[in-house]
Formats: sequence, structure tokens, C-alpha cells
Amino acid sequence: MSRMMLSRDELAEPLGILPPVEFAFSYGSGVFPQPADAAIHEKPMVDYILGVSSPAEWHTKNIDKNPHHYSSWLAKFGGNWIRFLALQRRLGSEFTSIRLFHGKTRP
Repeated sequence: MSRMMLSRDELAEPLGILPPVEFAFSYGSGVFPQPADAAIHEKPMVDYILGVSSPAEWHTKNIDKNPHHYSSWLAKFGGNWIRFLALQRRLGSEFTSIRLFHGKTRP
């Protein structure tokens, strides 16, 4: 099994730069052991699922704290617009992929 799993503190660290959430959980090779042959070819990867009670409010706060999490044009429209777009596309959830955290690629 892979020894590249992250500690609880390492997993919680990216949440410290985000606005508060109702709940969060993570998954991926940095969370769950992987076969040894998979670990040879990959760095540990972690995905996060965040639950918030008001997506528009959460995005507004996150745009203020982390504008680099959004494309420049989308950030200018604000959290309400981001939520509106998600509803127009009938998304039950919103996903943002690959973000750098302390020089490491994390969602």
C-alpha cells in the first residue's frame, strides 16, 4: 500500500483559506491507501466536497478571499451570478478543479 496518505492536519489545512462551510469531506489517493504500483506514478491527489447553506453568499466571500479561484471575468460578476449560472445549467453541485495550495496542486 502507498505511504503517501496525508495526515488529518494536512487534509484540513486547505479549508483554512476558505470561507466557513457546513460540512466537508475529502477523497482520493491522499486520503485512502492505493496499490503500491499506483503510488509509484502519482503524487497523492485529494478532492474536497464542501457543503454550504448559501452558495451565492459562499462564493461572494470566497471571491473576496481568493479571487484567483475564479476566472477574472466570472469573479467580476460575483457570487449571485455564479449561483445563477449553476441554476441555469441545472447543476445540483458545482465543481472547481485543480487549485494550487502551498505550491501543491489540490482542488
